[in-house]
Amino acid sequence: MRDAAQILKGNIDRYVFISTISVFSDVSKPNMDESGSLAEYKGADAMAETQATVRANLRLYGPLKALSEKEAEKWFPGKGSDYSSRIDRRPGDESDRFTYWPVRICARRRSAGPGHTERSVQFIDARDLAEWTIRMVEQGPSAHSTPPDQLTS
Repeated sequence: MRDAAQILKGNIDRYVFISTISVFSDVSKPNMDESGSLAEYKGADAMAETQATVRANLRLYGPLKALSEKEAEKWFPGKGSDYSSRIDRRPGDESDRFTYWPVRICARRRSAGPGHTERSVQFIDARDLAEWTIRMVEQGPSAHSTPPDQLTS
C-alpha cells in the first residue's frame, strides 16, 4: 500500500481499498461492523513480509491487511472507500476456502458444518465484486452498500 500511495499521492481524487473480514481480531461475533477491534501485526517488520511468508503463515494475512487499511487512510485521509466482503472467490484462487467443503462432502468424508442452518453464508465472485466496485466509484462518495443484515445474491 505504501509504495502505491507514494506514487498516487496528489494524483488521485479518490481511492478504493478492498478489505476483508480477516482484519478483525475476533471474527466469531455476528454482524460485526467497522468498530470491531483489528488484528495486530506482531512480527518484526511488516514491510519485509512477502507473498511467500504470508503463504507459509496465513495468520499474517489479517494483521497485514489491517495495517494496509491504516496506511491507505494515512496517505489519503477522507478520500477513500473501504469495501469488505466475507468470502470472495476468483478463478485460480489458491486459498481452498470455498472448495474445501464441497470436495469433502462429495467424497463423503466427515466435515464440520457452519453452525446453525439459519445462519447466512454469502459467496461473492471477485469479478462481480470488481464490477460493483466500479459502479460505486462512478456514483461518487455518497454511494453505499447493502446493510449486513440484508444479503443480496
